[in-house]
Amino acid sequence: MEILTFPRKKGVLAASRPLIKSYLLAFMLLLSLQVHAQDNVINAFKQSYALEKTGNYKAAAEALQAIYQSDGYEINLRLGWLQFQAGQLEESVNYYQKAVNLKPYAIEPKLGLVLPLSMQGDWNQIIGIY
Repeated sequence: MEILTFPRKKGVLAASRPLIKSYLLAFMLLLSLQVHAQDNVINAFKQSYALEKTGNYKAAAEALQAIYQSDGYEINLRLGWLQFQAGQLEESVNYYQKAVNLKPYAIEPKLGLVLPLSMQGDWNQIIGIY
């Protein structure tokens, strides 16, 4: 019985080590940037809640707007609430509507959207929500 063997090229793995190290370094850098960005989001939300507790709704919203991403459901939901509390009804409607668009089956942004709409007397839109 004959065993088939394939010739090995010496030095192929050794030659690719710098490339592997470069990819590993790039991956680690991206991972650390993502962790740093996540820390910024967490800190902004913490600051926002602390400012809301003091009644400073404008500053609470500004803390989140510093890290705002339009495709973030939670941040749009939170900004909708804070803008409503600050009396900025149009802005509140806009943020709540973005949250509704991002998660059409979620109830929270729809219930939140009703608040500024009722203050504006937009009953037709409220009826459409319910």
